[in-house]
Amino acid sequence: SDRQSQLEYLSQTLQTFSVEPLESFEDHQQVLKVIEELVCKLQKEILNKQNITEALYSAQSQIRELETKAERLEDSKHKAEYEAGRFQDKLYEERNKAAYEYKQLKREKDELSKEISKLVSKEQQHITNYKRLETQYNKLRDQMSKTLLDKENIQNHIEVTSVLNKGGVSTESIREDQEFLYYIREGYSKFEKLASEKIQTLSECLNNCLETISEFLKTKDQKVSVAVNLKEDMKDRVNSMLQVFKKEIQKDQPQEDPEFPNHTVPQLKDLLRAYKEQLQQADKIVQQANLIISSN
Repeated sequence: SDRQSQLEYLSQTLQTFSVEPLESFEDHQQVLKVIEELVCKLQKEILNKQNITEALYSAQSQIRELETKAERLEDSKHKAEYEAGRFQDKLYEERNKAAYEYKQLKREKDELSKEISKLVSKEQQHITNYKRLETQYNKLRDQMSKTLLDKENIQNHIEVTSVLNKGGVSTESIREDQEFLYYIREGYSKFEKLASEKIQTLSECLNNCLETISEFLKTKDQKVSVAVNLKEDMKDRVNSMLQVFKKEIQKDQPQEDPEFPNHTVPQLKDLLRAYKEQLQQADKIVQQANLIISSN
């Protein structure tokens, strides 16, 4: 009975594994064959389970990787949405800025148009002033040339000095007879002042040179009296040269003109220099007018 119950249990167990039931335990070959088949099935099932487990683990790993990628993609999506929003805001700001700059440029263009109109008007005024100054310059040049070349016109001192009244010292309070002498005296005083300044400058330069020479001689272990003698010698030589120069001037001095004595020659030279300065001033006026027209 025990054997029979064991046989039934084994048969039922084999049926669960899809194996034909055993009829008895007498056939050992059949029992071994059945057990072998059962062991092979078990090994296959175990191997299948291992493969399934590995496949499941691999699938889980892939799922985790996909989830990680999905999270990264979600973050990238959020960043892209943020960048897109920021770009839209920047684009909106740039459009507003461009519109504002366009209005600014339009306003500046209108202002430039107005300024150009003003400059054109000023240019016409400068051209008119230039022509007027050129006419005055030509008139002044002709009058100066005529006055300097024609001796008879020099006698008419009122006509000569009337041109200088326009840009020089006012002489309304001076009588006509004294007007010519007034300009001569003014010119002589200016010349005398300039000559005094030049003489003082030359004297200072000479003193500096002598001091330099004296210092040089001191460094060479020479006596100070040598420098003093040198200074006196230089002074004597300069005085002698001035005396010779003075004699040469007196010797070459022309005879006096009764109309223009010798003592009036410096004044006349200064007057001619004043005429030359007036001509130079007129040239400067024309040059300034040319610069104004060229700049516009």
